[in-house]
Amino acid sequence: MIKKINDIKFSIIFLSFGILIFGWQCFCSGFDLLPGDNIDSRFINYILEHFRLWMLQVEPHKSFWDMPCLYPAKNTLAYSDVLLGIGVIYVPIRFFANEFHSFLITVFILCFLNFSTFYFLLKKCFNYKYLASAVGAFFFAFSIIRYGHMIHVQLLSQFYTILAIICFIKSKKYAGLSFLGCIFAALQLYTSIYMGWFFGFAVIIFTLILLFFSDFRNNIFQYAKNNYIYIISNIIFFCLLISPLAIHYLSVGITKYSFEHVLSLTPNFKDYIINNGFFDNLIIFKQQNFDFDLVYGIGILTNILVIYGIFKFNKYKFPLILFVVLIVALINIQPLYKLIYNYVPGAGAIRAVGRYINILCPVYALIIANFVNGLNKQALKWCIVAIIVLEQIPAQSLFKWSAAETQNEINKYKIPQTCSVIFLDYSNIPSENNFLLDKIEMDGVWIALKNHVYTVNGYPTIPMKRISFKLSPECIIELK
Repeated sequence: MIKKINDIKFSIIFLSFGILIFGWQCFCSGFDLLPGDNIDSRFINYILEHFRLWMLQVEPHKSFWDMPCLYPAKNTLAYSDVLLGIGVIYVPIRFFANEFHSFLITVFILCFLNFSTFYFLLKKCFNYKYLASAVGAFFFAFSIIRYGHMIHVQLLSQFYTILAIICFIKSKKYAGLSFLGCIFAALQLYTSIYMGWFFGFAVIIFTLILLFFSDFRNNIFQYAKNNYIYIISNIIFFCLLISPLAIHYLSVGITKYSFEHVLSLTPNFKDYIINNGFFDNLIIFKQQNFDFDLVYGIGILTNILVIYGIFKFNKYKFPLILFVVLIVALINIQPLYKLIYNYVPGAGAIRAVGRYINILCPVYALIIANFVNGLNKQALKWCIVAIIVLEQIPAQSLFKWSAAETQNEINKYKIPQTCSVIFLDYSNIPSENNFLLDKIEMDGVWIALKNHVYTVNGYPTIPMKRISFKLSPECIIELK
């Protein structure tokens, strides 16, 4: 028993520290401050509540794909991430806590699952030592890259990708696990379409890179020859799994943002080096406030360690170098990204180009773990670990909205019992105040949810046409 505790002590220490640096302001607020802001994060909380009410078959949430917002539009869930893989975690918690604290607990569980799955990958699939596995898992789950996802919680679900990778690796010994890997890969798409797309894109790019090397190419062809039945059956199985998702998404139209709009949200090259961590921000950049949607760096010193660490690989050194260089070039070289935008299916729907860094997050974590695993001098090893950890401590909090304030805001409105559809009127708000307009839209959907009615208000993540409608005067709710 003591040996087992001793074996996992590093994982307990780094997991606990990660949770602490992510949520300390939440803990200090008495669990009132919630992850993200009161727009994107509150919309995700709304979708999770819709998922719960759908499971309970409560009106007007009886149809899974038809969330009762953006009335009278149908298939409204297809305008966003489906969040299925987060909803199955959220619903059981909801029996014991209110909607806001259930959302908070779910976020910390997502962090735990990111850590534990990557730790298992490093320890059981790559046979790294306990400290190296814990440090790699810490970076994967609690780096600045991941902390920025507090604004967009659906992006915290990358553990489904890791579970799929584990199953595919283990399927060399247990072939049937490949089907379980397909289920996890499909769940990644059903949870976060971005993360699912990144997984597929990364697999294709890395496979193409391996084909340039004769040893890898021969192994790939030999594996395909020996296992073609499993490969074909897995592809068919995966396509069947995602076909309902594809049907619903395609029925609302294929979204493609204008290239000019995409470029306006593209980070600079330096934003993939510096980060909004305590070390870079406080010591070097004098408390400069960075935009977490544009700054995706892992830290100056950590970047240096990753560049050095990638050369410590043996067999996969050159494929990994090509993969990292290609992804970085894709993000930063405009003509190259234009090719991806024009010719790769789904790439045009990726508005925030900086999120491509999610492809490299597990790669960086693997490089860091391998680097630490190869260090023999204890003093040097702990110095490297300290640098990595310090550069991932956030300098500002992304727990930005209050459960109590939000509850009070919604409870101010009393909806007439004669209304089955409402509209929270925000016509007097200046059109250039996008943040306030979005907030009021979110107020509208939560007021409707609390009163079990439909709402014309909504918060689609892709452009959509509004259908004309008429409401009686008492169902048009004035702002308070």
